[in-house]
Amino acid sequence: MGVDPRVWLGLGQPVSPVVREAAVVVRRVWLAARPAWVAPGWYGIDVRPEVAALLRLEPGPGLAAALAGLAEGREGPCPHRHSGGSPPGEPAPGSAAGYPCACQVVAAAGWEAVAGWAGGQAAAQVVAAAGPAEVRLPGSGPVPGLRDPAKEELAAALRISPVSAGNRISAARALAGRPALARAVAAGGCSLWTARSLLAEVDALEGGEADAVIAGVLGKVGERHSRGLRPWTPGEVLAAARRLRLRLFPGSAGRAAARARSGRTVAVHGRPGVSSCLCKWSRRGHVRWFGAVARGR
Repeated sequence: MGVDPRVWLGLGQPVSPVVREAAVVVRRVWLAARPAWVAPGWYGIDVRPEVAALLRLEPGPGLAAALAGLAEGREGPCPHRHSGGSPPGEPAPGSAAGYPCACQVVAAAGWEAVAGWAGGQAAAQVVAAAGPAEVRLPGSGPVPGLRDPAKEELAAALRISPVSAGNRISAARALAGRPALARAVAAGGCSLWTARSLLAEVDALEGGEADAVIAGVLGKVGERHSRGLRPWTPGEVLAAARRLRLRLFPGSAGRAAARARSGRTVAVHGRPGVSSCLCKWSRRGHVRWFGAVARGR
C-alpha cells in the first residue's frame, strides 16, 4: 500500500512544491506496482492494517490465507473506525448489513481475485488430466470410437455430466493455448468468465490473428492499470475486442458464420441394444443433447 496522501500533503496545510511533487511520484509508483486486482482509487484508503496488507499480495495461496484470517468484518461489524462517518440517521460504515465499509469492499474484491486465480489453476489441471489436444480412441465393430475418454472420470469427480465435462475440457484447452490470457486471469487482471468470452470472440480467427486481438486488448487493459484509470468491465473488454477484431480483420464476421455452419455435425453415440443419444457438435468440439434414441434391439 502507498503512503497516505494526507500525510504527504499535511492534512490541508500549505506544503512546498517539492513535497507535493514527491507525493505525485509516490502515487505514480504505487499505481504501476500494485497487483492487478487492486483498484486505483484505493491509494491511501482508510482501512485497518491487516486489510491494507492485502493490497500488496498477488492472487494465490498467500492472499487466500490472509483473507481467511479476516473474520472481523465478515462475521460481524468491522472493528475499524473509518474516517468520514456517515450521513445523519444512517449506520456507520461496516456496522450494519447494506452499509459496507472500505475493509469489507477490499476483502470482497480480494476473494474475487482468488476465485479467478483458483479457476485458472483448475483449468490448467483439467488440461493436465485430459491432455492439451483431443484424444480419440478408435472404435471396434459396432462400438464407436471415443473422444476424450478422460471426461468420464472428470465428470464423476467434478459432479457434472460427461457432456459438461467435455465442454469444460474444451474451455480449459482454449485458455491454455493463450498463455498471455491465462497469466492475466492468474494475476487478477481478467476474470475467468471474461477470458472465456474473449476466447469465443476470437474463435473464428486464425492462430496469429487471434493472438493479435488478445494481445491488443490485454495491452489496453494493462495500460489503463498502469495509468490508474478505471478498470474495464467485462462488457467493455468484449466490446474493445470486437472493435479491434473488425478493424484488423474486417472479413472475420462473415468467416465466423461460415465456419460455424460448416463445423456442425450430428452423431449417434451408443451401442446396439442399449440406450443411445443423438448429439450436436459445434466446431469447437462442444456437444449438446439434441434428443434421445429410444431403447431397442
